[in-house]
Amino acid sequence: METYELEVSKMIKADTELVYRVLSDYQNEHPNILPKPYFSNVEVERGGVGAGTVVKVQMKVMGAVQHFRLTVSEPRPGREIREEDPEAGIKTIFTLEPGPDRKYCQVTLKTLWQRKKGMRGLLERLLNPLIIRPIYVKELNLLKAYCEEKR
Repeated sequence: METYELEVSKMIKADTELVYRVLSDYQNEHPNILPKPYFSNVEVERGGVGAGTVVKVQMKVMGAVQHFRLTVSEPRPGREIREEDPEAGIKTIFTLEPGPDRKYCQVTLKTLWQRKKGMRGLLERLLNPLIIRPIYVKELNLLKAYCEEKR
């Protein structure tokens, strides 16, 4: 099935291991970087840290509430985390690349949506990036502040 995507990146003054630890800990750390009021009701259903974690998340944008049941995988442990909800047709990938001196980390947040048919699909493809990009920028800014405070 065809997809469309949105990608944002941010350089963070923290080592890759710290950033990865924050992103992969859905029980204690990751909820701290989710921008309010967009994300709420984060509930760990299974696991809590890293691969195998299943987390339920509620996202509210422009008055519409969506529920996601995300399964977490780590295709490249220490460098890549994936959250996937096949039923919703969404996959989010966090990719971390250490800076040359290891004092910085480049974090890329990319989401892929399955393309829906018809007018609804067209509207989602046109509007999702415009609406979601500022939310993801806030999330990466929160991640930056959180990690830089912890280092």
